[in-house]
Amino acid sequence: MANIAVRVLTESIYNARGPFPGEGEGSDTAYTVAEITTPIVSVRPDGIAESCEPSPEALNVGFERSLEALFLLLRAYRAAEKSAMRYPTRERLGTFALYATRPARPEDGGWDGPASQMLMTMALKPSQAPARPGDDDATGRRVSSFVQAEIINHPMITYGELRADAYAALREDGDRRAAVLLAYTASEVLLDQALMMMHWEEGSTPRESASVFSRPLMSRVRADYQNRIGGSWSAKGSTVTGRWRENLVLLRHKVAHGGYMPTGREASGALQVHADLVAYLFDRIAIARKKFPATAGIMVSEAGFERRGVVETKSVVEAIQRATVGAIQDYSAWMQQVVTIRLS
Repeated sequence: MANIAVRVLTESIYNARGPFPGEGEGSDTAYTVAEITTPIVSVRPDGIAESCEPSPEALNVGFERSLEALFLLLRAYRAAEKSAMRYPTRERLGTFALYATRPARPEDGGWDGPASQMLMTMALKPSQAPARPGDDDATGRRVSSFVQAEIINHPMITYGELRADAYAALREDGDRRAAVLLAYTASEVLLDQALMMMHWEEGSTPRESASVFSRPLMSRVRADYQNRIGGSWSAKGSTVTGRWRENLVLLRHKVAHGGYMPTGREASGALQVHADLVAYLFDRIAIARKKFPATAGIMVSEAGFERRGVVETKSVVEAIQRATVGAIQDYSAWMQQVVTIRLS
């Protein structure tokens, strides 16, 4: 059986010598066309690889092998040249890749036919998807709400940006390390905001509250939430916080302290347990709205209560009424004092 090889060509914004078409001379934008050739083989039950015809399964294996070789080459170039180019991932490749097959021995003939084009679906950005019909008004309202929140320094703004960065790192760029680190940071920022806001509502001074944050995050999670908003905050087993610790906190430590590269499944799982923790935290704050009406009103918000199907009760109305611009600004000023003391 003839040896078959596959050739992969892909465009990416990594390294090249000139600008994209239509851009002026001297542009820093660059691109590369990379060409990888690999044998098409099947693996027998005894583990021995042998040449085979280019079936879809064999081509898929060869294509994946070619991509891994391309990524290795790009990482090696990046390290050797100390280049600032971004980490190579499938999401950062061009949208299309060309591939074709030919006999491995030139004397056996040339290319087997026209090249085929593969759509790299992971390189399609979510922003390229067509907008859903009827979303314009809702999007406009959300944008307007965000602008207003930014102006009054709403405490949820920073968390929202970090969360968006984490999802963008994974979905747009395939940057698994960044996604895990950002998801962890978003978790800590949100948990700290909730705890600080409850301290503020309890009447604690900034210095009293700052001392609480001298303890590690997991220590605060175990000790400072259950007595305020109830629920289970054990960091062991199958609890929400237990899964979050296992699949995000410990993974973050491996990335931050050991340079570990998470798998796609691990990074996706980390974002999922982050989302689970966020939902759990907001559920508990919503339930504790009588004890912490201002915290619930500011963090859960009227829209959050609507999603939970509790908008008509007296406690919800009071919580929403407590979430005034003045209250948000008072809390923000108090929080800045806490942060200043923590940093000093």
